[in-house]
Amino acid sequence: ATEGAKREAQAAFGDSSVLLEKYLSEPRHIEVQVLGDKYGNLIHLGERDCSIQRRHQKVIEESPSPVITEELRARIASSALTLAKAAGYQNAGTVEFIFQEGEYYFLEMNTRLQVEHPVTEEALDFDLVEAQIRIAAGEKLWVEQDDIQFVRHSIEARLYAEDPERGFLPSTGTITEIEAPHEVQDVRIDAGVGEGDTITPYYDPMIAKVIASGETRRDALNRLRDVLGGLVIKGVTTNLDFLRWLVAHPQFELGNVSTRFIEKYYRPGAFALAPVQVVLAGAALHALSPQAWQDEVAPEDIWRTNLWRQARQQIAARLLVDGHAYRAELSSLPGQPDRWAATVTQGDETLYGGEVYLRAPRPIGRRSSVVGGQPSFDDVPPAVQLRMAEDDALYSLECGPGQEDGDFFVVWEGREYWVRLAPALSTETLARTVRVGNEETLESPMPGKVLKVFVSPGDIVEDEQPMVIIEAMKMEFTVRAPHEGKVAAVCYNEGDQVAVGDVLVEMEK
Repeated sequence: ATEGAKREAQAAFGDSSVLLEKYLSEPRHIEVQVLGDKYGNLIHLGERDCSIQRRHQKVIEESPSPVITEELRARIASSALTLAKAAGYQNAGTVEFIFQEGEYYFLEMNTRLQVEHPVTEEALDFDLVEAQIRIAAGEKLWVEQDDIQFVRHSIEARLYAEDPERGFLPSTGTITEIEAPHEVQDVRIDAGVGEGDTITPYYDPMIAKVIASGETRRDALNRLRDVLGGLVIKGVTTNLDFLRWLVAHPQFELGNVSTRFIEKYYRPGAFALAPVQVVLAGAALHALSPQAWQDEVAPEDIWRTNLWRQARQQIAARLLVDGHAYRAELSSLPGQPDRWAATVTQGDETLYGGEVYLRAPRPIGRRSSVVGGQPSFDDVPPAVQLRMAEDDALYSLECGPGQEDGDFFVVWEGREYWVRLAPALSTETLARTVRVGNEETLESPMPGKVLKVFVSPGDIVEDEQPMVIIEAMKMEFTVRAPHEGKVAAVCYNEGDQVAVGDVLVEMEK
């Protein structure tokens, strides 16, 4: 852990020093925006509360903080100005503090405009970007401290390309659609990417900032819920459903937050689940040969001939559907080629257990545009047809390949779900194992760079022993041994780039 911290510090700041700090059990992250010119004039622009974090990176920011009183604001802002003045600071900057039980402690100063500056702009009706340009051009500060007054409350949510179900691992892919509702007032969306742009592993995974404002905190929060509820983004896994869950949480509504909020309240599967039909269709899709998506091979030929059926009497797949992890098991019933015994579970909970009628997709370019009833056919992707044992309706779920290998989409009742094969191990292990005989291969859980390799062929390793460190999007992930064993081969060297599913290490039990 120490070596990892030193590497991150050296890479980010050119200084690998490690400090020992006082531990606070339920702290809030409070930061003060300051602005100074070259003539010695310095003001503050209130505080931001950035306590909702994961991996020590902010997810939600708001201004003003719901727990900072006028007296406390004066104290903490005075400390920020004293520090900035002592440094002779010019232009926009942020002095960050950690706060608990009425006491605050200095963290650092960010000598730049930060990601969350829009909440200050909206709360004060003050353009920080314009201000820093004018100051850099040599202008004297044109406002005084008494001119700075909160006129509304503002909350910002960061939309990330990441998977909350897998420990907030970054995700990659091409954005095929992004659209926000236009009818919600006092909402601002700052985005650096759009439709057709590709999210790569080389940069921070943030896609956009969604900022909602109102006369009160409740007004701002209701508007944020409205815009997040109507936001649509496709083509890449995001934290959108997680944000919807977060801003609906009663403790967040009350303002009872700390930097441990996500750790304390969030568990994978905390937001709405996908319909069982979608999970079953996803399991069927993953059972298909990749040839099924080629124009020259009709999917029926693969499902109904020995190419598929001999090898696929049983299907067991762990799937991620819109960020939720499921396990689906299908067993074909003797003498009934289209009937299967099916089980769908999420964690320890069984969501479905019974029979399903499952038919192959029609050929590519032919699918039903009607869910249930009499189908009409269009020149669009194929559909999986299924009927639950207790349901007389025959459902057609549109489907097709995603942007990356192993990804599919399933359309159910007008909504598009993204389905992918999930790792077999926990998020703590952060690697997928594929068993072949008495050997195993550890696969990369994400695209990135091999930062560190701890083992060599022939090494004997213990359960959970660190094997490889993968770096992507400013974060490090440790791939650990799934059991005691012997290293058969190491497939990549330090500095190599790897993709999701690339075999990192081969093992023998």
